[in-house]
Amino acid sequence: MNQTGFPRDNNFLLDVINLTWERVRRAEEELPLDRLLMVCMDIPAPPSFTRALRDGRHEGLKVIAEVKAASPSQGELVKDLRLEERVVAYERGGAAALSILTEPFFFGGDLDFISRAKKVTSLPILRKDFILSPYQVCEARARGASSVLLITRVLEASVLRELIALSRRLQMESLVEIHDEEDLEKAMRAGAHIIGINNRDLETLEVNLEITERLAPLIPTPLIRVSESGIKNIQDVKRLKGLQLDALLVGETLMRSDDPAALLSALVKEEGA
Repeated sequence: MNQTGFPRDNNFLLDVINLTWERVRRAEEELPLDRLLMVCMDIPAPPSFTRALRDGRHEGLKVIAEVKAASPSQGELVKDLRLEERVVAYERGGAAALSILTEPFFFGGDLDFISRAKKVTSLPILRKDFILSPYQVCEARARGASSVLLITRVLEASVLRELIALSRRLQMESLVEIHDEEDLEKAMRAGAHIIGINNRDLETLEVNLEITERLAPLIPTPLIRVSESGIKNIQDVKRLKGLQLDALLVGETLMRSDDPAALLSALVKEEGA
C-alpha cells in the first residue's frame, strides 16, 4: 500500500506516513471514494490559488499565511488556536492565501479547520498535509480547498503525476514541494505548475534559507515559485526578494505573534517596497 519514495530509515517520515495511511483507510470506510467524488462535483469551484499568487505581481511577493497549532521541531505553537480569529487577522494583514495544516498527530491539525476557515474568509486555502492518496485530494476539494500540498520526496513519480492531474480535474491546483535539484526535476516531469521550495530538511528538520537561494534560479520563469519555512522577519524577506519568487509561506513566526495581522502587514509592505 505504501507508494512513497522517502528514506526508509527516517523514523519521523515512517511514522507520519503510516499514520496517514491509517487515517485514509478509516475515512474511506466511512465515506467511499465514489460518494466523495459526487460531493466534489456538487459544490462550486474554489477560488484560484494561482490567481491569488499572480494578481498584482508588480507589487512584489505574496504571503501564504499558515495556520499551524504545532510542529515536530517546535512542539506546541499556541495553547488556544482560535482559528476563526486568526484567519480573519491574516486576511486583515494582507495574506494572499492561507495554508491550513490538517495533519493531527504531529501538527495539531484537523480537516474540519478548512471548513471552519471557509465560513469567515474568501481567500484560497491550501490543504497542507502528507497527501498520499487521491482520496485526500478529494477530501480537500469537498471541504472547499483550492490547493493541496504534494511533497515530491514522499511520492513516487507516477503517483505525483496522478495527484497533480486529479487536482486539475477537480478545479484545484497543487503546490508541489521540493528540497533539492532531484526533486525539482521530478516535479517538472510530473507537470507541476506551482513549486514550493522547503527550506526545512525533512530528515534533520533543520532550516536553511540557502536552499531557496540555490534552487529558485533553477525553476523556469513560467512556473510559480514559493519559498517555505524559516522566514522569521523582514530581514529574511529582504534576503529572498531578489530571487524572482512569487510568494512566501510563513507559518511559525505568525503563529507565535501576539498580533499576527500587524506582523503580516509589515511583511507584505516590505515585500512590496
